[in-house]
Amino acid sequence: MHCGYLVRDRTPVSACEWRQQKDNPNISFVSDRDKELIWLDILQHFTLNTQDEALKEKVKIWAMQKMAKQFQAWKKKLYKTFVAHDRTPDFTNKAYIKLRPF
Repeated sequence: MHCGYLVRDRTPVSACEWRQQKDNPNISFVSDRDKELIWLDILQHFTLNTQDEALKEKVKIWAMQKMAKQFQAWKKKLYKTFVAHDRTPDFTNKAYIKLRPF
């Protein structure tokens, strides 16, 4: 649940994919810097009581996979709700306030 919140809150809505596509480099994606910032935010909220770096790396890989799924689900929901119906979000609604154009 926390991963989904962070993905929706910290990734740009303009990013189309979680990872860069090798076959189509023109599609926008979430940068490695943004992913690292999200990971650091997770570490601030959750404590890993281990000195084992290999275990910490496994947890990071799992978290990144979870966030990739959350990102795709969020983008799919936005598409089905707005793009497919040619609608624009109500930016005064608390759920969509961070998506508003600047």
